[in-house]
Amino acid sequence: MEFNPLTIKQFLKYLVPRYVSRAGLRCPDWPADIFAISAALLEKSGGYTKVGTEFCPCEVSGFDDLDERNDQLDGLANQWRTKISKQLRKEAFNESSDKSRRPWKKPIEIPETVQEWWEHINRNCGLPVSSIVEERVLLAAIVNLLAVADECLSRVGMRIHGGESFGKSEKLFWQFCEVLLAPLGAKGSTLCREIDPTRIRVLPKSQIPAGGLSVRSMSHYLAMCPPIEIPVHWHSADFRSEAIADDHCNILLVPWPYEVAPVQFQPWENGRSLNNPDARRFVFDHDVDESTDKKLLETVGNLLDRAQASVGKVHMVVLPELSITDRQHQALSEQIVSRDCILISGVADDFQPDGPEGKHIPRNVARTTVPAVNANGRVDYEQFKHHRWKLDSSQIVRYGLSSTLNPRFDWWEAIELYDRHINFMRPKSWLSMCVLLCEDLAQFDPVGRFVRAVAPDLVIALLMDGPQLASRWPARYATVLADDPGSAVLTLTSLGMNALSRKPNDLGAAVPRTIALWKDPLAGLVPIDLPSGKNSAILTVRNNQHDHEIIKWTADGRSNDYKFGTPTYGGVHFL
Repeated sequence: MEFNPLTIKQFLKYLVPRYVSRAGLRCPDWPADIFAISAALLEKSGGYTKVGTEFCPCEVSGFDDLDERNDQLDGLANQWRTKISKQLRKEAFNESSDKSRRPWKKPIEIPETVQEWWEHINRNCGLPVSSIVEERVLLAAIVNLLAVADECLSRVGMRIHGGESFGKSEKLFWQFCEVLLAPLGAKGSTLCREIDPTRIRVLPKSQIPAGGLSVRSMSHYLAMCPPIEIPVHWHSADFRSEAIADDHCNILLVPWPYEVAPVQFQPWENGRSLNNPDARRFVFDHDVDESTDKKLLETVGNLLDRAQASVGKVHMVVLPELSITDRQHQALSEQIVSRDCILISGVADDFQPDGPEGKHIPRNVARTTVPAVNANGRVDYEQFKHHRWKLDSSQIVRYGLSSTLNPRFDWWEAIELYDRHINFMRPKSWLSMCVLLCEDLAQFDPVGRFVRAVAPDLVIALLMDGPQLASRWPARYATVLADDPGSAVLTLTSLGMNALSRKPNDLGAAVPRTIALWKDPLAGLVPIDLPSGKNSAILTVRNNQHDHEIIKWTADGRSNDYKFGTPTYGGVHFL
């Protein structure tokens, strides 16, 4: 049987049907749409593999060298932003308007050179996508389109208030970018105007891979995200500018709870099974001690006072997975936000579905509460766990849970996997971050694909795990993310789970009090061990832009004009 190969026109009709007609392919006038199309064509065809080795874009684009090409790309990007800003002013763009995502009625006048590069795609739209690698002029045009769109949005996703200046003439442009990035209901965030996020999604990006070659190697500032079922939410405009300092961030690590009893792990008998009615007894639930409300508030308040006396302002407080209840979080978050501080915590919450037969279902949630510029003065971002924890016989024995969970069987965590999404946050221009829950750090599909694409500066993993030793699984996965895409990684577990973890052949040895692990490309792996008598740590993270000038290069030979840098280890104090 003979199959017809997918043509460029057919592929673009799927991505952006409004721009495809019998007459040809109309050039999108918004840079993120151009980026999405170009990146998708390069990935689908494998054309990116030719760039920088067998093929240089300036060779077939009329440029004398890469410097001339990059100068022209900068000029075209500035020209394009200016044209869009003028149109936004002309049509009285208002970011609070219901029509703010589609403010202009007429197409923007695209820079002539950009239009010429697009015409190479239009003239060759009948070719199979797979043949792009053989058409050097067409390939160069696609690479140039991706590059100019990337440069045009070089500071996208950074806050435009609180001292961040982009120039008065471009202010409306960046405000419009913020409007596009604001999460749009269940679909989440995207920078594209004409491409639905279920087909392809474009988001800001912080890191470029240090090694290897992929489509991710082609851009500094934009990420093409996979078109899979998980919505992605980008948050930057909510944060108060004072929440994090310009050159560092002090993070208070509270390994709560300090004690965990095996009896808190029980077979889950409250209602229906999550997978198989016959396997109900093999599902476990973990109860959080609700009798510690007052002690928790007093402990954290005391730690904040002592931390401020030791290192100055605390910018962020982090608690591990399933460390507190929803009620405890409400009280704790008020205390934290009142100090102009960010709270990141793992919350255990029961969810009751609608209807007379609705039964409580455990929820495992990562909740980020930030001091915000809105009328309430705060905002909460929730993210549900994407993967259930499976306790096998070796873990049941290691944590001493055999009195409550039969080690003959595998026990799965009793949580619903619904409303899965991931939040990316940029509280400061030098710091973008995301929060993962335990197994989500180890599972690269599907949530890991978004982490690699967006490449946040910092990944915080909230765990319910044993000591964070360099030889254990969190360190392995932290190393992977530090290598590619180059993110810094912080893992945190509780003292209670840390104390439960004992090797059967080493019962007499003292359990390491390694409650956290830091990994970044410069400092390497830094286990955070609590000395005897100490129960928390203050981790200082440095803004690497201030300490080192790091120039990174895309595969097509562009350096970053806005200096990014991975947050790096700045020291630890114990309380």
